[in-house]
Amino acid sequence: MSRVQLRTRAEDGLHDIGGLSTSSTFLELKQRISAATSIPVGNLQIKCGYPPVPLTLRDDTLLRDTPIATGDTLTVARIEEQTPATHSSQADSSVAVGEGYLVRRTVPGDNNCLFRALAHTLGKPDITMERMRHIVVDRILENPAVYSDAVLGQPAEQYCQWIANAESWGGGIELAIFSDEFEVEVCSVDIQTRRIDRFGEDRHASRVILLYSGVHYDYVAFTYDTDSPADFDLTMFNVSDTVDDVLAAARELADKLRIKHEYTDKAQFMLRCADCNAILHGEGEAQAHFSSTGHVNFAEVA
Repeated sequence: MSRVQLRTRAEDGLHDIGGLSTSSTFLELKQRISAATSIPVGNLQIKCGYPPVPLTLRDDTLLRDTPIATGDTLTVARIEEQTPATHSSQADSSVAVGEGYLVRRTVPGDNNCLFRALAHTLGKPDITMERMRHIVVDRILENPAVYSDAVLGQPAEQYCQWIANAESWGGGIELAIFSDEFEVEVCSVDIQTRRIDRFGEDRHASRVILLYSGVHYDYVAFTYDTDSPADFDLTMFNVSDTVDDVLAAARELADKLRIKHEYTDKAQFMLRCADCNAILHGEGEAQAHFSSTGHVNFAEVA
């Protein structure tokens, strides 16, 4: 059991958060942040990572199972509390379809979100993220004509070194590779635009669905009851039977999340560098600032 020492950035300034360990729960973290900031637990929004992404975790999740690490600075904001009459565990992120519901299942925002979300949809939650990344590397090196330097945007060996790094994000190239590797159509639904990118379209009998926020991937599942645990989910759909209903419901689900602004516009969002207070516009400026200064402690400006 290791100690976890954190700092939060809220409207009233910085707060040191101690008294936690890797075996503490997410609820315990929220309670300590609430005590420090005077924001009720029910009104807390906690963001972590770069760009800062809201944490949507179960209260009983242990800190060692989250992307939070000791020394992190978390961005904290006050949001309007949702009442039991309008909110349940999945009511704000579910859509009725058939005899059940299409729901969003969240995964940690730890730079492995694409790989982890896809592993869950494939029924392989225990596959290591290292193995998922090696599948990508092997496929690229075995198919130089398909994955040329032009397609990858850089020399293949350099790209492989980059994607093998646990800090690197996956994207369209990886989704296309996994579609071929696991013989399944992969649909990625963009929350901001509701666009659906279909990898392996018309080539496979089954499909899985991911939700993309601009900086983070979660996955879509079917459940008969929104309060049922994820163990009972259906995450792989028959293409011939579900083209209209499931994809339409996935778009509707994305629209509900868009209305709640649960996406990041990478071209427009603003960040403040906590190290030098520079205001940065969009992902490009943030990347350039990191390259020139080495600063990585950013907070989104509301």
